[in-house]
Amino acid sequence: MNKVYFELKGILMKKLKVLTILGFLIIINVLIISNESSAQTYWMSAKAGNWSGTSNVWQKSTDGGTTYVYAGTGYPSTSSDYIEYISHAITLNANVTVCGLWVANSVGSLTINSGNTLVLTQGSSGNQFKIEGTCTNNGIITLNTGIWCYIKNTLTNNGTINNYSTGFYLQQYDVSTYGNITTASAKTFSNAGTINIESGATFTNNGNFYNYISTTVGTVSVSGTLANNSTTFSNKTGSTNATINVYGILQNSQTFSADGTITVFSSG
Repeated sequence: MNKVYFELKGILMKKLKVLTILGFLIIINVLIISNESSAQTYWMSAKAGNWSGTSNVWQKSTDGGTTYVYAGTGYPSTSSDYIEYISHAITLNANVTVCGLWVANSVGSLTINSGNTLVLTQGSSGNQFKIEGTCTNNGIITLNTGIWCYIKNTLTNNGTINNYSTGFYLQQYDVSTYGNITTASAKTFSNAGTINIESGATFTNNGNFYNYISTTVGTVSVSGTLANNSTTFSNKTGSTNATINVYGILQNSQTFSADGTITVFSSG
């Protein structure tokens, strides 16, 4: 009887050890899969072409940008995707969300097609919208809170831009290149964050400028030039005033309602 008991006990202990090992391996596998799914993917352009649907337009890295491989027809499209470098002419032909992108000076350009939307939202790293080349928006760009924006060359807005970023800067790139944004006639730029137009940079409104989105007002600080050529220039939503502080140049060629708080410390 004792012999049978001990044999059964030994078998049960072996099975228990096997189950324990299997359970441990399952936990490790789940942790690895979870880590891979949450890891950030870095991207950079490999050749000119459409954002999606064209083979090897992109290279990607899953080791923090150390090693890049061709992505086939894959493309950045989630908040875990950071585009480290666009050095070719890329056309956005899809609706995508990424945590950051950088359009390189002179060699890089980004065009957002009409009907397509580019959303930048905060991720684990990156978190910037940097234009040192050129960007032409014919669709929609939304810049969410937590994204740092650096416009050091030309952003042409032929569509709609919604800014929630509190770190939006038009800056100087080199001795001859300054950040400039131009919104075309009948097109829209809405700001619920903070825009800083630094010395030498220019923000031009030929369309619709709203210094608010819904009930959230924005702030614009002008050390460069704010040029308005439209009657649609609104600095107030309901009874809530938005703020424009002018330390540089305020140019206006149209009659518009001077609502909200506009303070001119100096003007040219």
